[in-house]
Amino acid sequence: YCSKNTVFRRVAAGYGADRPVTFIQGYTWSGFTFGNVLPLTHSVCSITRYTGSSRGRVLQSSSSKNWLHGHWENHVGVIHYNGWVTSHERNPKVLDWLVLCGTNGATRAFDGLSSGSPTNIATNAPKKFTGTIPLYVNHGREHEKSDFAVMEVITWDRVLSEEEMLATVDYLKWKLRAGAVLETSEHLATESQHNLDSWGVQDLDNMQSKTTEVTFANGYKADLAGWTHTRYYARGFITNKNDVATAVVKGLTPAAQYLYQIYMVHEMSNWQGEAQVSVNHGVKARAQQNGINEARFAGVAVASPRGEINFEFQRISPHCHLSSIAIAKVGPSTVAKPADPPSQGMYAWFKSENAGSVWRSSVGDFEGYCSRNSVFRRVEAGYGADRPVTFIEGTTGSGFTFGNVLPVTHSVCSISRYSRAGDSSSTRGRILQSSSSKNWLHGHWKNHVGVIHYNGWVTSHERNPNVLDWLVLCGTNGATRAFDGLSSGTPTNIATKEPKKFTGTIPLYVNHGREHEKSDFAVMEVITWDRVLSEEEMLATVDYLKWKLRAGAVLETSEHLATESQHNLDSWGVQDLDNMQSKTTEVTFANGYKADLAGWTHTRHYARGFITNSKDVATAVVKGLTPAAQYLYQIYMVHEMSNWRGEAQVSVNHGVQARARQNGVNEAKFAGVAVASPRGEINFEFQRISPHCHLSSIAIAKVMGTAGLLQQ
Repeated sequence: YCSKNTVFRRVAAGYGADRPVTFIQGYTWSGFTFGNVLPLTHSVCSITRYTGSSRGRVLQSSSSKNWLHGHWENHVGVIHYNGWVTSHERNPKVLDWLVLCGTNGATRAFDGLSSGSPTNIATNAPKKFTGTIPLYVNHGREHEKSDFAVMEVITWDRVLSEEEMLATVDYLKWKLRAGAVLETSEHLATESQHNLDSWGVQDLDNMQSKTTEVTFANGYKADLAGWTHTRYYARGFITNKNDVATAVVKGLTPAAQYLYQIYMVHEMSNWQGEAQVSVNHGVKARAQQNGINEARFAGVAVASPRGEINFEFQRISPHCHLSSIAIAKVGPSTVAKPADPPSQGMYAWFKSENAGSVWRSSVGDFEGYCSRNSVFRRVEAGYGADRPVTFIEGTTGSGFTFGNVLPVTHSVCSISRYSRAGDSSSTRGRILQSSSSKNWLHGHWKNHVGVIHYNGWVTSHERNPNVLDWLVLCGTNGATRAFDGLSSGTPTNIATKEPKKFTGTIPLYVNHGREHEKSDFAVMEVITWDRVLSEEEMLATVDYLKWKLRAGAVLETSEHLATESQHNLDSWGVQDLDNMQSKTTEVTFANGYKADLAGWTHTRHYARGFITNSKDVATAVVKGLTPAAQYLYQIYMVHEMSNWRGEAQVSVNHGVQARARQNGVNEAKFAGVAVASPRGEINFEFQRISPHCHLSSIAIAKVMGTAGLLQQ
């Protein structure tokens, strides 16, 4: 259970997971308790990873028991069971999912970081404690906390044999390949789509002796008891008493599983803080309430024989708030696909499934590209997406350019949202915008969501503060017309003023233009037209984009997309070769793909591969591919020498030159989708901006189709 502040239930692919998996994510201020699950003699297998810049321990025991499994001081794949079992210097600065098995009863441990058959990484005999000990995250050694994710933990009360450990490592690696997600047969609503604000605005008092029936999304009824007030700043109910308040969701299918998300918005900053929550009379866990509308408590529950799920709440801070509970039954889903957006006058269409560091429009010749530092290609569910969708994500240090995709008269529809940086902070200014001389924005401004300014405010500029959900939004600069998808009902026109046109075509950016209004951002889809969409066309496009959030938007691969840990060019790097620029070198990437590398001046150990310090173009031509087939790619550009880190330019198949930021962390700095040429090749071109450009590896995996309901 969450034992400090909040942990978040996430569903995402990447970092070694080819398909989406479910896990908990937290930050240094989060804590999680698994209980006394480590007997006197034990074996442990797990899947965990670092997620941000604070990298201490993840799985650990109490402060008096020096036990850790997996992570320590920015090193990955390390074990200390009352003494070091492995080397403590293994795998620095790795963010990939770590599959790891160990035991305190033998000199035996195996991990899944390499691509071949695992070998025993234990070098010392462990030392046992005298009894059963607890398992924590971010409790114990308080000065060694982490930004973390935990996907799976298994413990045994005996010593696993080598064969059993290897079989378990194989199983957990398969789970990363196959995915681990519960499907729902109905939409799991966001707080924006459904809350208890109709009660909150009544500012009712002396409620504690009353039972109030409320309706949540999907028509589920609940009885609320023990709540003392309703308040607008809670968007629902409050208790300021130490007694337990309850929400009993009823009318469910007995013994059926349901996903739930609890929203606990607290707009009054001086009363924000923690609360205790239990589900079906289970353990009391923690949730942190604040002004942001994301789910603070989420998971899976089974309905009782009476068809109920019982939630109990108790304040820790002065108030405990309940803004909404989203409930969705686990099971297969059928969602009818609406018509595609209107093709007449469509000027550009950046589809979700094609998102990446370079993002080619499916209409016209436009190619969006990362134009500052790095953006990251993500595949995740949540924040209104019931199934995983593909998008680009960046921080205030990132920039993205879509090109001149906004004609004199234009309509725009998009899916975008505010996101978080790796340390959980969230800077919220503009996302989709134009150049500094063109005061144009679509969707986000100064922590408000669902706002439009086309050379003048089109909507109110104070709509929907502190919202991190995906925003579906359509607008035009040719009429007083705009619709969003934030509410659960039929959208209504949110435009209140007539827009003003510019005199020519203008560009579309993220984090360029108004430099003082940058954001941590995610962009999933952008469509533009060179005409005014009618109300019916806008509503149909909003419906289509909301369907895409429900159906998912992911490209499936027929093979594993390797991490840098699993395959890099370090065998070349450690040779420290010089004067390579006139040579063409054939290398082998994961999945057996061959590539010709040319124009690289050196190989170096600190690059885990090849370097160029020349201003000339260096290339990597991946060959032997299926002509016209789509491939996912991830480019790794590790730079262990901090004084030479920085940006490089990268192009794919002679397209636009995009940016990538090289540093010591092994995550993919450049990723996307590419089509093999008639010769069965994908051509990557590199050019330095900082003193060096590095190439540590390129992962390639063939696309076999789209996943989920997107195939309809």
